[in-house]
Amino acid sequence: MKPRSVFTRMLLWAWAVLAAALLALFLVTTSETRDEIVREAEQRATRELDTVKWLVVNHGRFATAREFHAWSTELGRHMGLRITFVTGGQVLADSMVPYEELSSLEDHSLRPEIRKAASNDIATSKRHSDTLDREMLYVATELPPVNGLPRGVLRLAVPFSELQERLSMVFSRALWTMALALAASGALLLMGTRNVGRSVRAFSDLAREIGNGDFSQRIREVPGREFHPLAEAVNAMARRIGKHVGTIEEQGGRLRAMFQGMGEGVLVLDERGRIDSFNRALERALPETAQALGRTPLEAGLPLDIQDAVDRVLHSGGSNAPGTNPSATETPGTEIPGPTAPRPQSTDASSADEPGERLRVSLESGRHLAVTVLPFTGYKGGRKLILVFRDVTAEVEHEQALRDFVANASHQLRTPLTSIKGYAETLLDSPPADHAATAKFLRVIQRNADHMDGVINSMLKLARSDRAATAAPRRADLDARHVLDAALADLAPRAQAAGVQIQTLLPEGEMRVRAEPEGLLHVFHNLLANAVNYGHDGEMVEVEAHSSAHHWTFAVRDRGPGIPAGMERRVFERFFRGDPNAIDDRGGAGLGLAICRQIVENYGGRIHVERPEDGQGARFVFTLIRA
Repeated sequence: MKPRSVFTRMLLWAWAVLAAALLALFLVTTSETRDEIVREAEQRATRELDTVKWLVVNHGRFATAREFHAWSTELGRHMGLRITFVTGGQVLADSMVPYEELSSLEDHSLRPEIRKAASNDIATSKRHSDTLDREMLYVATELPPVNGLPRGVLRLAVPFSELQERLSMVFSRALWTMALALAASGALLLMGTRNVGRSVRAFSDLAREIGNGDFSQRIREVPGREFHPLAEAVNAMARRIGKHVGTIEEQGGRLRAMFQGMGEGVLVLDERGRIDSFNRALERALPETAQALGRTPLEAGLPLDIQDAVDRVLHSGGSNAPGTNPSATETPGTEIPGPTAPRPQSTDASSADEPGERLRVSLESGRHLAVTVLPFTGYKGGRKLILVFRDVTAEVEHEQALRDFVANASHQLRTPLTSIKGYAETLLDSPPADHAATAKFLRVIQRNADHMDGVINSMLKLARSDRAATAAPRRADLDARHVLDAALADLAPRAQAAGVQIQTLLPEGEMRVRAEPEGLLHVFHNLLANAVNYGHDGEMVEVEAHSSAHHWTFAVRDRGPGIPAGMERRVFERFFRGDPNAIDDRGGAGLGLAICRQIVENYGGRIHVERPEDGQGARFVFTLIRA
């Protein structure tokens, strides 16, 4: 939605303030007028009550109550009033009620004006009349015994409808006056803001032309003296922009070159090959280099290979004319991506206008850096360089881990394969005469073949886990209790043969987690198999589980030889064994726990091993996300 202009907001605010002021004036005026009208009506009613009281006192003696009722009815008709005489709560006369109906009127002693009436005071009351069914203004005073009348209260009632009509007329006129005043003021404010807005728009259009590159334009006419400082600032800005346009173009070329080689750190070298500037990423990665402005990369502590590459790129190809670099001819305003931009491809010096170099160096700290050296043309045609540093320590370590993996896999397969080959050649070249010896040779061959099969199957499972880690997760909600029961059932014969007892300490109900049945079964199966294999006869293997707000935690504890101190993290590495030259006669190759770690992490969990407090055995613990 397009925002409102400042003049529209000023108009609305001014109009709102005026409306608030008029509303306050309206409320105060109408309130005072209403109070004045009611006060005037009460005073008039009081004077009329005094007049009626004087007439009653100076009248001759009334022979009967009917005669007084007839006299008060005639007087009330001529004065336009309701005259009532009440004694002891009983109405003896009422100018608006027939004499025959007076006895049916209710007790008036509880009326407010009747109760408050006194001989020397006049009581007033505004209320609804039940007898006449309309709003009335009452005034009453006490009347002593006179002219045959007993002591009582003389009351006058004036209809309130007349007062309400006057009040309505005052309110209506005030509202119309306020509305007309608001309309007139709004029109005047609108005319004034439109004139100022038109002048300011012309002013901003001229400023926009200066901002678009026409630096010869100047602001010479302003709509008011308040805008003189702004006009002077815009004119000064135009002069500065024209002066520094070359610097801006150089910085734009630098940023476009950074786009080609953006990495973790960027180092800019001037025409002499000395450090000119750097970014924050380089300052964090190489703080000693960032503090060596004006020095060469070698003087800043970088390896000699980087200095050699800088010298080659800086002096190769001579000086190119401005604009020969394709990156320097991009359309102005091109958005430069952040650190997530793709890395530039290597440049062929024989085909590119601006050849660069890529190299990988190792630092004394053990870190490995991939360095890209890219040239760009400066403002005055000078050849400058940008060095892009990317930390590839993780990649180098991964490559080393891959080489170790291949070496370990070769070792795990070569040793049993050598044994198989030796026994097979023995059976072929010099078969033993004893059938038992032949069977022994064949069992050795079978055991080593089983070991090779186990190693290959473990590597396949590990490869599938690695692929699952990079693919979209296919986790589902499942009950871990069913999977654990299946693993316990599979390992029950092995545990019985080893003399190991498995005890489960599980909570009641379902244990629902986010996982896959096959992967979770493998984790339970491997941890329980290790606990049984390395446990001692008669010992106990404990399986525990407990839940938290977001996770389920499972633990398998054995009482075997345990994990050597300092090896708690390495036991989850691939092919890790306490004795790297040992071959597990059970078919293991040091991949089981690595597979378990990969599977658990694929499910968003964590796995680790603990040393029990009593120092016996090991306790493997892993967590899974609660479904």
